[in-house]
Amino acid sequence: MSRNPSSCNAVRRLLALCATLLAILALPAGAEAASKVGNGRNLGIGIEGGRGPGLSIKYFGGPKTAYQFGLSGSSYGYKHRGYGKYGYESGLGWLHADLLSHGPSLVNQADFELPWYAGGGIDLGLGGDVGVGVHGNLGVALQLNAFPIDVFVEWIPTLWVVGGFGFDFGRANGGLRFYL
Repeated sequence: MSRNPSSCNAVRRLLALCATLLAILALPAGAEAASKVGNGRNLGIGIEGGRGPGLSIKYFGGPKTAYQFGLSGSSYGYKHRGYGKYGYESGLGWLHADLLSHGPSLVNQADFELPWYAGGGIDLGLGGDVGVGVHGNLGVALQLNAFPIDVFVEWIPTLWVVGGFGFDFGRANGGLRFYL
């Protein structure tokens, strides 16, 4: 019996979200937060998944503005053959670039912050056919105050405009970055 790859990915995403929420609830409450992420340690390098396993880079250009980049060696995009819809899918990998604006923290504890952010960017799929898309980005980042790391979860709706025109509503991404 074969497994449906999209249902396996959905289960992995749900498990990652649950693990993040459990980590938040397990940390003790305390006084005002002082995260090192984006406050003197502005360059984060780590891993991401959801769009495919790969490298994640985030740079804070200001207190509330960040640039985010990703590079993956696995497939990205979508291909739906039904109801006359076609989309982009790559077997070699993808690149993405985002401009993000950070809002106030949803939670300020002595041990962590939970800021939300929104923005958008572009996707470049690399494969037999090149795919180009524009996307929105809405996410939250668990920023630990004792260590310069963040754990993030994002929702990324994408409009593919080259390599197959279509809207991909359900993309999610997440990962972990260490800040220098």
